[in-house]
Amino acid sequence: MKNIVKTYLFNKTAKTVTLSNYTTVDLDSILAILNETVGVIIYKAASPTLKATVATNVITLNASVDTSAMADTDKLTILYWDADTVDNQPQATVTRPAIVGGQARDLSTYVPGYSAGDAVQMLFDLTGALKVIQANLDITRDSVSAFSGYNSLDSNSPVIYRNTALSNTKLTVVAAPANLYGWMVFNASTDAAYIKVWNNVIASVTVGTTVPDFIIHIPAGTALDIGKTLEHSSDSFKYCSAGIVIAATKLLADNDATAPTAALNTIIWYK
Repeated sequence: MKNIVKTYLFNKTAKTVTLSNYTTVDLDSILAILNETVGVIIYKAASPTLKATVATNVITLNASVDTSAMADTDKLTILYWDADTVDNQPQATVTRPAIVGGQARDLSTYVPGYSAGDAVQMLFDLTGALKVIQANLDITRDSVSAFSGYNSLDSNSPVIYRNTALSNTKLTVVAAPANLYGWMVFNASTDAAYIKVWNNVIASVTVGTTVPDFIIHIPAGTALDIGKTLEHSSDSFKYCSAGIVIAATKLLADNDATAPTAALNTIIWYK
């Protein structure tokens, strides 16, 4: 899930950003850090000059980042992809039998270690997978296996494709018929970018020659988040009968094959 981290400590002299609510931070999950007070991007994924290092929960910016005009109290926007977060998600404490998707289910049948009368917490992750929390029970995608609704083994659960450096090289999202439900793309550059999408197999696509089936405009310096639910209606997804192939270019024209100014951090939901 894409989070905007709001609890942090910025040290402009040491060039560090500490994420106070995290014990450890995954560098690959940091999408960007923007200093809103002075209007400067101080970290962005896939940038050769705005790199960073991480030790536990402390992000150390690249030495080349000029923080001399900044202050420790500056407002930062920190975009962080946290696949395991449960913050701001609906939770409920239930006892068996549990009502999920309008049906009563005996949790002891599906949750290892569950006993009659035990209380558990259930929540949904970013893919819609149902997870169960119980004392001495690990949270895994396989905690629940037979509830109706979007649980971890439900055929309705979407698949997530992620590429942290999408550019003008064509890539396969899926090489089979699929529904495209949504996307989240971060463009850290000062120029717009465009994602070309083909309902095709990769061998039949040439960037700049093959006309894309549709194009996604990613404005400069923005995170575009278009998430779709798994509704069974034609306006909730784009059906791709051959598969999904993507590439990013700098210009809108179908025949443009120029690489975008900066590679795009891209996530696509499909099924």
